Parts: sequence; structure tokens; C-alpha cells
Amino acid sequence: MLESIWDDVILGAEELAFDAYVCFASLPATGAEPVVITTEDDWEVDDDEVPTPASQVGMTACIVGSDLVQIVANARAQVPGVAVEALRRSVRYYYENDAFLSLDPNA
Repeated sequence: MLESIWDDVILGAEELAFDAYVCFASLPATGAEPVVITTEDDWEVDDDEVPTPASQVGMTACIVGSDLVQIVANARAQVPGVAVEALRRSVRYYYENDAFLSLDPNA
């Protein structure tokens, strides 16, 4: 288990392990919100939405690392050099809508 913040994880998404989960208590707003990176090994049989080690430090939800990689890649494909604020919006939108956010490359 590794503790971090949203911006560091978003900006380094391509570095996430294949079996990573990014667990959080709140979606990224400022980017300084804490997250915990876990792997499949951290999950126990009776864990529901969050592995026990992450829930013990206040995390209440997780997103699969491969989903985060796709969210960031999609945003960067739409807008090369996309700002971190738009990446945060993309993560929030994906989590809340189960869909990629369409970004305006002219904005």
C-alpha cells in the first residue's frame, strides 16, 4: 500500500501497476486530496468496495488503475498538453458517469 495525492497519481498514471487500485475518500478537486494505491494482494475475501488496509486509513471508494490510465490517455489524446485541472475533471466525470469526458481542445 502506498499513500499519495490525486495529482501525483493522475500525472503519473502510466506508471501504475497492472493490478493497482487507487482508493480515495473524495474525488480530485484541488489534487491534494489523499489517495492510497493498493494491489489485488491487499484485498481480502470479505472486502466489498475498498480493501481493508485502505478503509483503515479512511478511504471509501476505489478506481481500477487501468481505468485511470485510460482516462488520462483519453484526455491527452483529445488535448495534447492537457492541464491537470482538466485531468481532474475527467477523473470525476468518469467515476460519476462511467464515461469519458469530451474536452474542448480550443478551451
